[in-house]
Amino acid sequence: MIKFFRFSLWNAYGEAEAECALLQRLGFVDAVYTGDSDVFLFGARRVIRQWPAKRYEAVPVYDITWICDATSLDRSDLILIALLHGSDYDTKGTRGIGINVAAQLAQCHFHRGLFDDIQIAGRAPLDDERVQHLFDDLTYELQHNSTRNMLRKHTGVVLDPKFPDFSIVVDFIHPLTNIEKNDPSILEAAKDLKANLDTFHEPDWQNLANFAQHTFKWPADYLLKRFTSLLFPGFMANRMRRRTAIRSSIMSQPSSQQQTTIDDYFHSGSRRRNVDKPSEIVRLTAVKVVPEGALKQYRVEWHKSCWEHFITLIKPRLDFDAYNTPEETSVLSQQQQPIMLDDDDDEEEERLIEEDEVGFSHSQTTKLPYKKEPFDLVKRQWIDADDVHRKYSSLALKFQAKKRKPSSAKGGQPQQQTSFLVLPPKRIRSSTAH
Repeated sequence: MIKFFRFSLWNAYGEAEAECALLQRLGFVDAVYTGDSDVFLFGARRVIRQWPAKRYEAVPVYDITWICDATSLDRSDLILIALLHGSDYDTKGTRGIGINVAAQLAQCHFHRGLFDDIQIAGRAPLDDERVQHLFDDLTYELQHNSTRNMLRKHTGVVLDPKFPDFSIVVDFIHPLTNIEKNDPSILEAAKDLKANLDTFHEPDWQNLANFAQHTFKWPADYLLKRFTSLLFPGFMANRMRRRTAIRSSIMSQPSSQQQTTIDDYFHSGSRRRNVDKPSEIVRLTAVKVVPEGALKQYRVEWHKSCWEHFITLIKPRLDFDAYNTPEETSVLSQQQQPIMLDDDDDEEEERLIEEDEVGFSHSQTTKLPYKKEPFDLVKRQWIDADDVHRKYSSLALKFQAKKRKPSSAKGGQPQQQTSFLVLPPKRIRSSTAH
């Protein structure tokens, strides 16, 4: 399945989180997706810990810069906290030291000089006396609270005489990874990985659908519904991003690199009108701003031809006679949940139907029969507003113009608009009396 999605693969030398953290630091990937917090200790700077439970929710991303600004704890502080409180390498930690006390000791910064030296020296062993200094400083602080970073003294806490375990510290600061090996074959594989990640690859839809059908024993009609529900939204989001990115790159080229053609001198008006002709988007139905990341989105309604094109990519290798016996369909109905929208999507659709009369085609405002056609499940989708602005700017402006029309609210007061794209106000000529 990974092969048919055209995803990239990279084998870790040891700890997968350590390999992923270094790939992220080196710029191969944007973020690491893992629920293991140790990934920050290995040096990851941007981490996705879990995927949203509901469709179209923003993905929470944890950034080490934000963590440092919010808590005043950097990577070296997090490593000391793991040594004191426990981690995957040492699950016991130190008895009597919880996460709060460990964080308070980390803010004393007794460890930073030693950890900086390890960062410079690599995996070479350091003088035992340097390690002993850290042990003595932490022990004294637990007994006397001289820096006042802790809320009280912890005279009953005794550090392990072998604290800190030098090998664990080195494994966090300098983990063994494949990507850092000075091996010609590894370097060549890293170049191929970078090139593959930087290039857009359309999934092998035919073989992916064929593989899924025979692996999960899905009837073809059921597979089309599953692919529509799970993959079509991503298919359209990537399609919008790619087309707007290509258009932006063309527009950003210097004029000297763009060859002038005869079409540049004739029919310019018709060409300009066709640029904004929406072949994919029927209309915009709503707009929102995600406060957490200041992300602006439009809810768009796709033209049905987009879904029909998606289906033509999937169908060629499907067997419409396979897995259709009564026994097989009975087992499938017991194992699989019905394909339905999330509850919040259903409620929002009913609300949005009243305000979606902006666009290039209109339909009578009625409740949408979601359970009749698979396309009805995915015909509307939240899309990054920037992608809509770049490709369908006139459609976005037309939608915002309607949203700005004064409307009455309760109490006769005009409703406050929450749109983020505001048309410039009309110029008012002022006369000055002399």
